[in-house]
Amino acid sequence: MEDSSYRNVNVSRGYNYHYYVSSPKSGKPSVFFVHGFGIGSKDWRHQVQYFRQRGYGIIVPDMLGYAGSAIPNGIDPNELKYTSLVQDIVDILGFEQVKKAIFVSQGGGSPIASRIAQLHPDRVLACAFLSTPYLPPNPNFDYTKELQREKEKYGQELLGFMDFYANDAAVIKIVANHFDAFFNITYPQDPKSWSEKYGPSGELRKYLLSGEILPSPSWFPSDDDKNFQFGNLHNNGRNGPFTYYKAIVSGIQAEDDNAVPQNRYVIRKPVFFGAALDDYVSLPSEGKELTKKFCMNATVRDFKANHWMHLQIPDEVNQALLDWIQGL
Repeated sequence: MEDSSYRNVNVSRGYNYHYYVSSPKSGKPSVFFVHGFGIGSKDWRHQVQYFRQRGYGIIVPDMLGYAGSAIPNGIDPNELKYTSLVQDIVDILGFEQVKKAIFVSQGGGSPIASRIAQLHPDRVLACAFLSTPYLPPNPNFDYTKELQREKEKYGQELLGFMDFYANDAAVIKIVANHFDAFFNITYPQDPKSWSEKYGPSGELRKYLLSGEILPSPSWFPSDDDKNFQFGNLHNNGRNGPFTYYKAIVSGIQAEDDNAVPQNRYVIRKPVFFGAALDDYVSLPSEGKELTKKFCMNATVRDFKANHWMHLQIPDEVNQALLDWIQGL
């Protein structure tokens, strides 16, 4: 993803967005990639190269708070409301004169792509969700009650790590001082380590401070690719990325969900859900349940992969996405 293909624009609320763009060829549609936690737009490097070579238009922003986009000092979680981020994306579509796009999202990008489909269906050709599924609004979401629900249903918490990212005053320092350990749990060699050291409340902090360093992941396509991920995650600031979790845990996103009319919860646009069978936080069973309930035109595909399937098995993921897109 060469620097010369990036642009900078100020969206309507004044923030600068840094994004990668490549024009479509032969009348093919544009694919708009929405990243979640990670290094920003370059999390999609394998998909960008693949789809660009096949003539698809490409738009991939660094979301607010990431990499080359605006990272306000002490970023306010209220600036990360899904409805605001969605409007930013609509602004970018306008700048690029793209009326409709195929949206592809992963992890924390999935709720953003979901809100685009709900609030701006006229800008959507189709939506793909990897690991984390289409998410309907949940204005009654309460983080503490959600942890209780998970423990009752699955015998353990899944989202306990969010409290550490959102509320621990020392989180930035702890991660910086134990970065190898942080990288190796974020991108785990053994995906089951998430159920032990990531999902349950307090366990991620405990692991990072313990001095233990889990094995380095061997599943990246190459050592160079892993080193690229490591270097970018190390060099990027983490204040912005962690603030996304604060917006969830504090209830800001739940309140914002009231902006979506209930008759928009079910979507009829074509949907692809890539279920990660080795994801121990975004459980594939829950993803399939939500997809079946709220997506009326869905394709579901299982992948023997962890949460980061687009990084772990990019060739398989790319081919599956292409097959789905060609069938639209």
